[in-house]
Amino acid sequence: MDYKLELKPYIPQGKQKCIVLQLTDIQLHTRSMPQSSIGKNFKKSIETDTPGRVYSPIKNPQVDDNNFKLTILDFAKNDPELSKAIFDYQNQGYKVLIRVPKDGLPVFAGKDTVEFIKSKNGQRIIRGLAKDKPTD
Repeated sequence: MDYKLELKPYIPQGKQKCIVLQLTDIQLHTRSMPQSSIGKNFKKSIETDTPGRVYSPIKNPQVDDNNFKLTILDFAKNDPELSKAIFDYQNQGYKVLIRVPKDGLPVFAGKDTVEFIKSKNGQRIIRGLAKDKPTD
């Protein structure tokens, strides 16, 4: 059976039980991470009451001037196990919410990215980018 995950603003209705999936940050990595099921990670975090981390490739980032935009919730729409887990929790009487900070998600360089930037090859790339930068 197919489940469709719809993302829309939450309107409180009485004293409804909620499960909140809190997005805290985005880390950019140079190495690709193994793809694990977001739904499995979600269920495990709920059952053990511990925070978790999901890995998702960034597809089609929009870059203009010095700004970039990422569509981060596409990963949630495309995981059938996450949709099923949300459907199961809704059948148990829970409302599942995805919360994003009002000020936006901070973006950090992952540990491997910082190590690469400090490396000899990373420094060569940075110097090359500096040479290509137009002067005003």
